[in-house]
Amino acid sequence: MIIRALLALLAVVPLAALVVDPVVPLTEAPAEFAPVGRLATRMAKDISSSTWSIGCETLDRGWADYWKYRDWLGATGAKSMRLQAGWARCEKQAGVYDFTWLDAIVDDARAQGVQPWLELSYSNPIYGGGTTLGSKWPSSGTAAAAWDRWVAAIVDHFRGRVGMWAVWNEPDYNGGSVASYVPFYYRTAAIVRARQPDARLIALSTAGVKTDWATALVDRGIADGTLGLVDIVSYHGYTLNPDSQYGAVANLRTLLAAKAPAVRVMQGENGAQSEDTGIGAMKGHAWNELQQAKWDTRRLLGDFCRGIPTNLFTIADYRTPSGWNRKGLLRIGDDLEVARAKPAWQAARHVFSLLDGAWSAAPDKKPSGPSGVSAFALRGPDGALVFAWWRSSSTPGDGLAATATAITAPGAPGDDLVAVDLRSGQVWRLPPADATGRVRAPLYDSPVLIGPSRVFPLVAAAPPAFSANVNFQPAAAPVVDGFSVDAGAVYGARGGDLTYGWSASVADTLRDRQVLADQLRDTLVHLQRSKVPDARWEIAVPNGIYEVHLVSGDPSYYDSVFSIDVEGVRAVDGRPTSANRFVEGTVTVAVSDGRLTVTNGVGSRNNKLCCIEIMQLPSGVN
Repeated sequence: MIIRALLALLAVVPLAALVVDPVVPLTEAPAEFAPVGRLATRMAKDISSSTWSIGCETLDRGWADYWKYRDWLGATGAKSMRLQAGWARCEKQAGVYDFTWLDAIVDDARAQGVQPWLELSYSNPIYGGGTTLGSKWPSSGTAAAAWDRWVAAIVDHFRGRVGMWAVWNEPDYNGGSVASYVPFYYRTAAIVRARQPDARLIALSTAGVKTDWATALVDRGIADGTLGLVDIVSYHGYTLNPDSQYGAVANLRTLLAAKAPAVRVMQGENGAQSEDTGIGAMKGHAWNELQQAKWDTRRLLGDFCRGIPTNLFTIADYRTPSGWNRKGLLRIGDDLEVARAKPAWQAARHVFSLLDGAWSAAPDKKPSGPSGVSAFALRGPDGALVFAWWRSSSTPGDGLAATATAITAPGAPGDDLVAVDLRSGQVWRLPPADATGRVRAPLYDSPVLIGPSRVFPLVAAAPPAFSANVNFQPAAAPVVDGFSVDAGAVYGARGGDLTYGWSASVADTLRDRQVLADQLRDTLVHLQRSKVPDARWEIAVPNGIYEVHLVSGDPSYYDSVFSIDVEGVRAVDGRPTSANRFVEGTVTVAVSDGRLTVTNGVGSRNNKLCCIEIMQLPSGVN
């Protein structure tokens, strides 16, 4: 029912105004682990610091629309975001720069607590270059000079609002030459640093871990004394098994430690798709939304547990000229509106909200795990020791079953230990450790944290969901079990702590036909009698999302056109017949003013209402 209701909501509520948690498949943990709650999430503005970044990709080419998903950005909990700066969109006429589109995005993101960093790319058609992945950086005199002027202009413009700049995206893609890229990088980086001395500069951003490119970059900087223009070396790691790339990453870090110890590595772009559309990295695999959530969570934790800052690709699906890239955390429709959040959205929120600047990797405390399992140690708030583990020998699968497996218990003896599934947000209390200091905990192919309960904030217990069933009937008619009576009175307090009623009294329009045994259909109220030709009914409810079911009809007459709206959404629409005298409907609506409102719809005639059933949904609305 929840899935059906949320899908129905997509058709009637503009979700750009609502952040609604997705329906997440729950992990099937053994019964020995008692559920104790769900991991809480936070908005970015409520998080002081973290190493997490989210991609807001392809806005420079119009393949996605920031303003249609902007309400979801701060809710991810990511503290920074990657944007392509879009030379071609900024300079459509030679020498004339228009940063208006980028200004609005940068300022809005910062207001949400998310700090943008800009990627200087791609080329510009007015100087003979391309605007998409694989296009080459400016090499001719005219284009190169124009590039240099644009870089200077954009750095001057955003200095003080943007502190980190990447130079080009995946220069190795489509036959890119390291011999050409390295001097291009240093020339561009010198312009940025000259105009913004405290800027942090990101080099390479290669499509994979390329130690040969890193060697060429570092050797050139050492040779001419410009290595200080490289703060970060970025790579993009797309492997079907998210845990299979770390040998290459270790080699890259070893190289930098030996030759450029001040330079850090960064995972500049990574993320799995939720379906295979034949577009983008890792295409050709039969992806689904559960696998995407597992893949993303494993890569995020694999990076964090190794001390690698990470940019998750990407917040929203985007549509290229060739088709959809479905790596987004948000499912986007053909109109570029948010259709819904995917389970990977919630997984990312769990990771970004929990693992903030108060957490760090603790490699000296790393536990041992079974074969085929990645196991790591983290330090949480107040220095608490927390272990992370997951099955990592293959590409994430479709299974939800976790096994009970023993691991060394973290923390002090007597700690109240829990296990936290970062994908689903489930939290279980663990049994006491045995005499050898080992504890049993859930284990499957997505990360589970094990640690003292005090470091894991849980969602506060929700108040009971609101529900009400109301039958419209004369006061003297028999009362239906489970239904409150509306006898046509003006809006006001009723029994059972409910407040509901009409815009004006309609008591004289109620009918009890005494034709049917079913009182819910034998009684009714008129909504369009001459005394009150446009009656409106309301009930006081908490703000939220509601599933509402209505029945219209009359067992004795069928001379009506039924059209009834709930919160402006058509709920009942049809004509009764001699054979079928009732029309009913169910809708899902959002209430934001404390009253659920029922009104006559356009085209209605002799409108009637028999009963209404109202149920609040567990919506996760922020």
